[in-house]
Amino acid sequence: MKNIEMQKQCKILYIDSSIGFGGSTVCLKNLVSHLDKNSYKPIITFIFKHETNKLNDFFECIDIKNSNFLSSKLVIKLINYFDNKPRIKGMNIFPFFRLTLLILERFFSFLWIFLLIRRENISILHLNNGFNASAYLACTVARIPCVVSLRSFSRCKRIFKIPKNDNLYFAAMSNSIKNDFSSTYNFPHQTIKVIYDGMELEKISNIKTKTKKENLRKRFSISPTEKIIGTVGRFFPWKRQDLLLKITRRLLDKNINLKCLLVGSAENNAESRNWEKDLVKLIKSLDLEKTVISTGFIASPMEVMQLLDVFVLPSIYEPFGMVILESMALGIPVVAFNGGGPSEIITDKIDGVLVPSGNIDKMTEEVENLLVDKNLHNNISLNAPLTIQSKFNLSTTVKEYSKLYKNILKRDSNE
Repeated sequence: MKNIEMQKQCKILYIDSSIGFGGSTVCLKNLVSHLDKNSYKPIITFIFKHETNKLNDFFECIDIKNSNFLSSKLVIKLINYFDNKPRIKGMNIFPFFRLTLLILERFFSFLWIFLLIRRENISILHLNNGFNASAYLACTVARIPCVVSLRSFSRCKRIFKIPKNDNLYFAAMSNSIKNDFSSTYNFPHQTIKVIYDGMELEKISNIKTKTKKENLRKRFSISPTEKIIGTVGRFFPWKRQDLLLKITRRLLDKNINLKCLLVGSAENNAESRNWEKDLVKLIKSLDLEKTVISTGFIASPMEVMQLLDVFVLPSIYEPFGMVILESMALGIPVVAFNGGGPSEIITDKIDGVLVPSGNIDKMTEEVENLLVDKNLHNNISLNAPLTIQSKFNLSTTVKEYSKLYKNILKRDSNE
């Protein structure tokens, strides 16, 4: 183990493997922007390429190191190309090329990260989107500790074993993620720390002051008498925006005058683009062209979210739900399925509404109740921000991570 002294300013390298600017990247921005800069110097690099200008604007004064190793997106495109090629004389020779490309990508990822650790004199490596073998290997060779933020559920059965190493620290975004990771990888439950992501409360008042609801209604051509429901998220099948469209149709059939906002856009990959096409087809088949407003990508979605009378999270099983925190902080009642993270955030009928997973009939009923029952709507609207202030404050998140970093540095300096 490399001896890490308690320097005046500890350099932490954050690695983000998001394809786009989703919730995990927003959480990373919130964390690094509020760390004590006298104690920590955050440096960020990305597995996938992003436009430099967008990165600098998004992270403002944070040091960004754009990766210059073999592009992961290029590797994925080449792999898809080989996977779709026909077999030759009944033999599929392309898995060999696929494996070769993956090995090359992993090697160049490892090399870039290792050299960056050495060049910048990094004390801690923090993986923002789960375990990454190349990054962990770079940590091991460089003899520095590695922190892993667990932000999603395991999408497949375990295909490799994650080492139980004193130099490896895990922080789960929710207890649901912690339990999933522990059972999937047979990892000791007690070694995984739960750190909830939090909201920057000062940001809420700024948003309400900056953008007036009346101006937003005019922007989207929504009349003062129309109720507004909606959701926020990138277009992926697991986000289940299709359920919200079906709920909208049912509410219209009950003569509720409303509009539905879909805030978000498709990512630059086939799965996401195909899902967007499916949603467009569904909108037409349900005769919702005049009801659904698809905003596309919005850099500050909370400015538009404040328009909503009810926020609907239609994903069946959500790891955590940063958009739930954002809605609650704005005082917007949330209706979500009770699978995963939402059940750790929402107290049913107190600061939001929970529905049995996948029960679209019950979700439709609860959305309708909030639209017509003013007392229920107002009570939840008042209680929701209080929950955010007490349990999901960004300052608490930053303190927990700072405490983790401090303990790691203290432990390693004593070895």
